[in-house]
Amino acid sequence: MAEVDTEVLIVGGGPVGLSMSIMLSLLDVDHVLIEKHSGTTYHPKARNLNTRTMEIVREWGIDREMAEVALPETWSSSIAYCKDLVEPEIGRMKTSGFVGLGESISPAIPHLSSQDVYEPIWRRRAESLAPESLKFGSELKSMRLFDKFVRAEIEVADQIEVISARYLVAADGANSFVRNTLEISMNGPRGIANFINVYFSADLSDLVGKRPAVLFFTSEPRGVFQPLDGQKRWLCQITHLGPGNGLEEYDVATCMNWVRRATQNSELEIEILSIGSWTMNATVADKYSERRCFLVGDSAHQLPPTGGFGANTGIQDAHNLAWKLSLVLKGSASESLLDTYEQERKPVAEFNAKQSLANSKMVGRITSLALKGESADEAISDSKKYGNFAGMELGYYYESNAVVSDQSDPPLVDDYVADYVATSRPGHRIPHHWLDLKQSKSTLDLTNSNLVVLVDEYESHWEIESEKQIKCIVLEKNVAKAIGMPLGGCILLRPDGHVGWRSAGDATNELALGETINLILGKAVRS
Repeated sequence: MAEVDTEVLIVGGGPVGLSMSIMLSLLDVDHVLIEKHSGTTYHPKARNLNTRTMEIVREWGIDREMAEVALPETWSSSIAYCKDLVEPEIGRMKTSGFVGLGESISPAIPHLSSQDVYEPIWRRRAESLAPESLKFGSELKSMRLFDKFVRAEIEVADQIEVISARYLVAADGANSFVRNTLEISMNGPRGIANFINVYFSADLSDLVGKRPAVLFFTSEPRGVFQPLDGQKRWLCQITHLGPGNGLEEYDVATCMNWVRRATQNSELEIEILSIGSWTMNATVADKYSERRCFLVGDSAHQLPPTGGFGANTGIQDAHNLAWKLSLVLKGSASESLLDTYEQERKPVAEFNAKQSLANSKMVGRITSLALKGESADEAISDSKKYGNFAGMELGYYYESNAVVSDQSDPPLVDDYVADYVATSRPGHRIPHHWLDLKQSKSTLDLTNSNLVVLVDEYESHWEIESEKQIKCIVLEKNVAKAIGMPLGGCILLRPDGHVGWRSAGDATNELALGETINLILGKAVRS
């Protein structure tokens, strides 16, 4: 029986598991990723990678490949509500958030394509960074937790291999083997609705080519059409109102007829590429870890797809956890730092689950009004938040032991879903500001594998104090002012781009920089 020792075992090779692998490699952490399937997904699944996720992906060096597979921008600027794809639209809503928030807000733009297209790009990048670490066609069969490690038995080609890891990261989806083994429960509404996803190829340009949209919600038949490439590749989500998951009822012929009904063309040439089913839940795990095991992505939370926050929340989970694992494994932080993963990410998932469910109900209201023949104008107007999620994407903040408060209040906004106000308040993502005239480097690029001290040009005592601990970066006066750094103060920036601490200067500083660093890394006890 073959045995392997590693620092981190990642279970699951979807977008969240692959992102964890890439980030651990960039942090120089030895790891193994196992995935029970032999390759990446064939079914499109997740489509939208939002602004915050693309800020993370921007660090991986795959910008060109991602751009080549993106849905053309002309398809991303609005959502259409229709009876079908032929009759006049019931209404249309602009969705600026799917196009981008602008270069004054972020150096990244959202990405729309489909998981079957971008997942292979991520796998290639992960394998280029750690050629021996990714093991597709390998399934976790059992696991045991010990004081200092996790022992996992893996089935590979009918053979059992053993992997011992300091930590295990479960990215194995909604039906997580790891979560079930650990007996961690899920809280929240489940079984809200059942859907059939149909991946197909057809030329619909005569119907929608001159009125592109990122989503076409239809009421008769009830579902949503999603363009994947702006040409012939489509994903259709059919609302299944009957019992069970509907897979037996929706065979190839039934799905073809459903699409043809929506196009009012019984002779439409169509190729069904794959059919899947899924159940809508809005659930979050009771806890995110058990000793040396951590849940990320769908193993930790299952969100309604309305808004596209499922995969995004999971990738951002991995981003939060990766640097903490790295610093603990390298001895730079206490294991208590890992407790802040749940403290920070669970509230975000709970908020995203609640809002995604509200999005679903909002769309359902429009469909119901259309089916009744009543005006949906007011409901469509109320749906203006859909696709405009700047507050959800960038405005969330952390309150945990890995953040030292400066006692300031968060920015006041009218709508925490749609509105974003940049701030360097501790716990928030650092505001984006370009550092050069070529606009090639952002304040978000100042992170590294450890904490970083940001200072302005007015004071040098922060540089002296941080000299022997962590990297110190002096910002030009205009940059420091733009991101809200107090004159003569400093910002302690975490590896995930969130502010760990902010000080107005020596006169008002209640904690020495060194003590603050130790607090964030769990190496000192808070009084």
